[in-house]
Amino acid sequence: AIEEGASLVPVFVFGESQATRNLLKWKAAQRWTYKRFGFPMPFLPGGWKGFLPLPAPLPLSFVVGGPVAVPPPGPDGRAAEADVEAVSRLYYRQIEGLFARYKASSGFPHLTLVLKHD
Repeated sequence: AIEEGASLVPVFVFGESQATRNLLKWKAAQRWTYKRFGFPMPFLPGGWKGFLPLPAPLPLSFVVGGPVAVPPPGPDGRAAEADVEAVSRLYYRQIEGLFARYKASSGFPHLTLVLKHD
C-alpha cells in the first residue's frame, strides 16, 4: 500500500467463520499444517447443505472503517520497514475498534477477537 500510495480500508465481517466448516477433524495434522503454512490442512470446506463447498446462507454483517492514510515511499520507491510497522499497528487498532464497536449489534456480543501476528 505504501509503495502504491493506496490507503488501507479496514473491513471486518461478522458471521463469516460460521458460514463454512472443515469436514475433516484431524486436529493434530491441522495444528501442524496451520503452524507451518498458515491454514489447516487438509481443508475440505463444507457449508451449504452441510457438505457443499459453498458458504451456508447465513446473515453476515460487514463493517467498514475509515481509510488509513499511508506515508509516501522512500526515494527508491520502497516502503521503510518502520513505516510498514506503524501502518500495520494503526490498521489493526482500527480492526479492533470496529470489532468492539459492532460485535453486539452484529449479533456476537460475547465474541472475542484474537489477532495472531505469526
